[in-house]
Amino acid sequence: MTLGLNQLRVFEAVTRCGTFSKAAERLRVTPPAISLQIHQLEEACGVQLFERLGRRVRLTPVGEMLQSYGARIFALVADAEGAIAQNRGFEGAHLRIVTAATAAAYYLPPLWTAITRRYPGLHFQLSVENSQRVRERLLELEDHVGVIGENATHPDLVFLPLMHDPLVVIVARDHP
Repeated sequence: MTLGLNQLRVFEAVTRCGTFSKAAERLRVTPPAISLQIHQLEEACGVQLFERLGRRVRLTPVGEMLQSYGARIFALVADAEGAIAQNRGFEGAHLRIVTAATAAAYYLPPLWTAITRRYPGLHFQLSVENSQRVRERLLELEDHVGVIGENATHPDLVFLPLMHDPLVVIVARDHP
Protein backbone atom coordinates (compact mmCIF):
# COMPACT_ATOMS: atom_id res chain seq x y z
CA MET A 1 0.00 0.00 0.00
CA THR A 2 1.33 3.44 -0.96
CA LEU A 3 -0.30 6.67 0.13
CA GLY A 4 0.41 9.56 -2.19
CA LEU A 5 0.57 13.07 -0.77
CA ASN A 6 -1.71 14.28 -3.57
CA GLN A 7 -4.32 11.63 -2.73
CA LEU A 8 -4.05 12.61 0.92
CA ARG A 9 -4.64 16.29 -0.02
CA VAL A 10 -7.75 15.29 -1.97
CA PHE A 11 -8.94 13.15 0.95
CA GLU A 12 -8.38 16.07 3.35
CA ALA A 13 -10.31 18.45 1.07
CA VAL A 14 -13.27 16.06 0.90
CA THR A 15 -13.30 15.67 4.69
CA ARG A 16 -13.34 19.47 5.15
CA CYS A 17 -15.90 20.21 2.45
CA GLY A 18 -18.27 17.29 2.99
CA THR A 19 -18.88 16.67 -0.73
CA PHE A 20 -16.76 15.72 -3.72
CA SER A 21 -18.06 18.68 -5.73
CA LYS A 22 -17.12 21.25 -3.05
CA ALA A 23 -13.70 19.64 -2.67
CA ALA A 24 -13.28 19.83 -6.46
CA GLU A 25 -14.11 23.55 -6.34
CA ARG A 26 -11.62 24.10 -3.55
CA LEU A 27 -8.86 22.24 -5.37
CA ARG A 28 -9.85 23.67 -8.78
CA VAL A 29 -10.33 20.28 -10.39
CA THR A 30 -13.37 18.41 -11.68
CA PRO A 31 -15.59 16.26 -9.42
CA PRO A 32 -14.72 13.12 -11.45
CA ALA A 33 -11.02 13.78 -10.70
CA ILE A 34 -11.86 13.85 -6.99
CA SER A 35 -13.88 10.64 -7.28
CA LEU A 36 -11.01 8.92 -9.09
CA GLN A 37 -8.43 9.99 -6.48
CA ILE A 38 -10.64 8.83 -3.60
CA HIS A 39 -11.40 5.55 -5.39
CA GLN A 40 -7.67 4.95 -5.96
CA LEU A 41 -6.90 5.80 -2.33
CA GLU A 42 -9.58 3.39 -1.07
CA GLU A 43 -8.25 0.70 -3.45
CA ALA A 44 -4.69 1.25 -2.22
CA CYS A 45 -5.81 1.07 1.43
CA GLY A 46 -8.16 -1.84 0.84
CA VAL A 47 -10.91 -0.19 2.89
CA GLN A 48 -13.80 2.20 2.45
CA LEU A 49 -12.92 5.64 3.84
CA PHE A 50 -16.27 7.35 3.27
CA GLU A 51 -19.90 6.41 3.59
CA ARG A 52 -21.77 7.94 0.68
CA LEU A 53 -25.00 9.66 1.73
CA GLY A 54 -26.42 10.96 -1.54
CA ARG A 55 -24.13 13.83 -2.54
CA ARG A 56 -22.65 14.14 0.97
CA VAL A 57 -20.05 11.85 2.48
CA ARG A 58 -19.23 10.86 6.05
CA LEU A 59 -16.00 9.33 7.29
CA THR A 60 -15.90 5.68 8.27
CA PRO A 61 -13.94 4.83 11.44
CA VAL A 62 -10.88 4.04 9.28
CA GLY A 63 -11.42 7.33 7.45
CA GLU A 64 -11.42 9.17 10.79
CA MET A 65 -8.12 7.52 11.67
CA LEU A 66 -6.61 8.52 8.31
CA GLN A 67 -7.90 12.07 8.79
CA SER A 68 -6.01 12.28 12.09
CA TYR A 69 -2.79 11.07 10.46
CA GLY A 70 -3.32 13.43 7.53
CA ALA A 71 -3.63 16.45 9.83
CA ARG A 72 -0.35 15.50 11.51
CA ILE A 73 1.37 14.89 8.16
CA PHE A 74 0.29 18.27 6.77
CA ALA A 75 1.34 19.99 10.00
CA LEU A 76 4.79 18.41 9.62
CA VAL A 77 4.96 19.48 5.96
CA ALA A 78 4.09 23.05 6.98
CA ASP A 79 6.76 22.93 9.72
CA ALA A 80 9.34 21.69 7.22
CA GLU A 81 8.42 24.40 4.73
CA GLY A 82 8.64 27.00 7.50
CA ALA A 83 12.06 25.76 8.63
CA ILE A 84 13.38 25.87 5.07
CA ALA A 85 11.89 29.33 4.52
CA GLN A 86 13.42 30.58 7.76
CA ASN A 87 16.82 29.54 6.52
CA ARG A 88 16.42 31.49 3.30
CA GLY A 89 14.91 34.68 4.67
CA PHE A 90 11.32 33.57 3.96
CA GLU A 91 11.94 34.04 0.23
CA GLY A 92 8.81 32.78 -1.51
CA ALA A 93 7.15 31.72 1.76
CA HIS A 94 3.42 32.32 2.21
CA LEU A 95 1.79 33.42 5.45
CA ARG A 96 -1.98 32.94 5.58
CA ILE A 97 -3.63 35.38 8.00
CA VAL A 98 -7.31 35.48 8.90
CA THR A 99 -8.54 38.51 10.79
CA ALA A 100 -11.56 40.47 11.85
CA ALA A 101 -12.38 43.55 9.74
CA THR A 102 -11.32 46.17 12.30
CA ALA A 103 -7.88 44.63 12.79
CA ALA A 104 -7.42 44.32 9.02
CA ALA A 105 -8.27 47.97 8.46
CA TYR A 106 -6.57 49.69 11.39
CA TYR A 107 -4.02 47.57 13.23
CA LEU A 108 -2.33 45.18 10.81
CA PRO A 109 -1.14 47.52 8.01
CA PRO A 110 1.74 49.02 10.05
CA LEU A 111 2.75 45.53 11.13
CA TRP A 112 2.73 44.27 7.51
CA THR A 113 4.84 47.21 6.43
CA ALA A 114 7.48 46.44 9.05
CA ILE A 115 7.51 42.70 8.25
CA THR A 116 7.72 43.22 4.48
CA ARG A 117 10.62 45.62 4.92
CA ARG A 118 12.47 43.00 6.92
CA TYR A 119 11.39 39.98 4.81
CA PRO A 120 10.62 41.23 1.28
CA GLY A 121 10.23 37.69 -0.08
CA LEU A 122 7.42 36.80 2.33
CA HIS A 123 3.96 36.79 0.75
CA PHE A 124 0.80 37.47 2.74
CA GLN A 125 -2.62 36.04 2.03
CA LEU A 126 -5.30 37.86 4.01
CA SER A 127 -8.85 36.70 4.70
CA VAL A 128 -11.36 38.83 6.58
CA GLU A 129 -13.96 37.00 8.69
CA ASN A 130 -15.88 37.45 11.93
CA SER A 131 -14.17 36.40 15.19
CA GLN A 132 -15.93 33.02 15.40
CA ARG A 133 -14.93 32.15 11.83
CA VAL A 134 -11.32 33.23 12.56
CA ARG A 135 -11.17 30.62 15.33
CA GLU A 136 -12.79 27.96 13.12
CA ARG A 137 -10.34 28.55 10.26
CA LEU A 138 -7.38 28.25 12.62
CA LEU A 139 -8.75 25.03 14.11
CA GLU A 140 -9.27 23.66 10.58
CA LEU A 141 -5.62 24.60 9.78
CA GLU A 142 -6.77 26.78 6.87
CA ASP A 143 -4.63 29.71 8.08
CA HIS A 144 -1.38 30.17 9.98
CA VAL A 145 -2.28 33.19 12.14
CA GLY A 146 -5.51 34.81 13.26
CA VAL A 147 -6.15 38.28 14.66
CA ILE A 148 -9.31 39.18 16.57
CA GLY A 149 -10.28 42.13 18.70
CA GLU A 150 -11.75 40.23 21.62
CA ASN A 151 -10.22 38.46 24.56
CA ALA A 152 -10.90 34.77 23.92
CA THR A 153 -9.84 31.29 24.96
CA HIS A 154 -9.91 27.88 23.33
CA PRO A 155 -8.08 24.75 24.55
CA ASP A 156 -6.50 24.12 21.11
CA LEU A 157 -5.39 27.69 20.36
CA VAL A 158 -2.80 30.04 21.86
CA PHE A 159 -3.92 33.65 22.30
CA LEU A 160 -1.28 36.36 22.64
CA PRO A 161 -1.95 40.10 22.93
CA LEU A 162 -0.75 41.99 19.89
CA MET A 163 -1.49 45.45 21.26
CA HIS A 164 -3.67 47.21 23.80
CA ASP A 165 -6.26 49.64 22.52
CA PRO A 166 -7.98 51.50 25.37
CA LEU A 167 -11.34 53.05 24.63
CA VAL A 168 -11.88 56.62 25.79
CA VAL A 169 -15.27 58.27 26.25
CA ILE A 170 -15.41 61.99 25.47
CA VAL A 171 -18.36 64.17 26.55
CA ALA A 172 -19.04 67.83 27.20
CA ARG A 173 -18.13 69.13 30.68
CA ASP A 174 -21.75 69.68 31.62
CA HIS A 175 -22.93 66.24 30.43
CA PRO A 176 -24.53 64.28 33.31
